[in-house]
Amino acid sequence: LPVLRAPQIELADIQLERLSLNAADLLIRLRLANPNAFSMALELLQYDLTVGGSPWASGATGQTLAVAARGEQVLELPVSVDLSALGAGVYTALMQRRPLDYRLSGGARLSTGLALLPAADLPLDLAGTVELGR
Repeated sequence: LPVLRAPQIELADIQLERLSLNAADLLIRLRLANPNAFSMALELLQYDLTVGGSPWASGATGQTLAVAARGEQVLELPVSVDLSALGAGVYTALMQRRPLDYRLSGGARLSTGLALLPAADLPLDLAGTVELGR
């Protein structure tokens, strides 16, 4: 029987694509690492991103991301943040490129291709600090 180990999901970075007085277009990059001796695929990701205590983005992606055995892949999530709803502090943090405190929660649906464990749901709850790239 294969031993299933949970994949590691981490927030790799947040890239600032465009910044105006009203909105910021961001690209959130999540890194998915598969420590198993068999491939798996991320079939669904539901997420809520909170930065500095303010909700920035939420949604779901049904894009399938295949990850080879003992491999890594990056999932890119384009989001738009309404700065008028979040306040001037967010705009200042983005302009000055300060590190951002975040919490990413939600869940992921994974498939393995194994007969004994064809699919699994993985809860997602990450927190930390991330640098803002351009």
